[in-house]
Amino acid sequence: MGIHRPAPGAYGGLGKLLLGFGWSLVVIGIILVALRFHNASRKADRFRWDFIWISIAIVFGLLTQCSITISVAYGLGNHISLSTYASAITAAKWAWITIFVGVVSFIAGKFAIIALLIQVQGPNAVKRKWLLYGVGFCVAMTGIIQLILSATKCRPMARIFNPFVPGDCPLAAEAQRFSYFWGCMCIILFSMM
Repeated sequence: MGIHRPAPGAYGGLGKLLLGFGWSLVVIGIILVALRFHNASRKADRFRWDFIWISIAIVFGLLTQCSITISVAYGLGNHISLSTYASAITAAKWAWITIFVGVVSFIAGKFAIIALLIQVQGPNAVKRKWLLYGVGFCVAMTGIIQLILSATKCRPMARIFNPFVPGDCPLAAEAQRFSYFWGCMCIILFSMM
């Protein structure tokens, strides 16, 4: 499959809003992590685990925003009638890449929260520390299962973003149900902390 250029007029619609909001959040995140880096470089316990995890999260968040930008350039957020077939498929492919990279950013961000809570609670809260480790384990394992289910729900994998590719999606319903479970579980676990 060759390189496809965006269809004329494919960029527009709600894509501009999506990019403006997304890039604003990424810039704020980068500024906050840079300030944390500056602060950490002046202290004895320079780079704790919470900083390492949030740095990983911001890198994957930046990659997520880059891939959504490519998807918007190919027509995501705009009416489908303004896209060509090739542009629509490319936009869908980059939207799926965004989801996969975004899950990694999400998990790393949750690990940063857990690491910070473990750091600030002190050495006497042993039960709470193990509870936080358990929460992190649950979030990571269910996130990995979600990634695997999403990546393997269709055969061949290209059918995920191109419904006209011959094949089937035997795990599509399971992947969708598990994504609801994962989202609810993360909300419940992190609202209890």
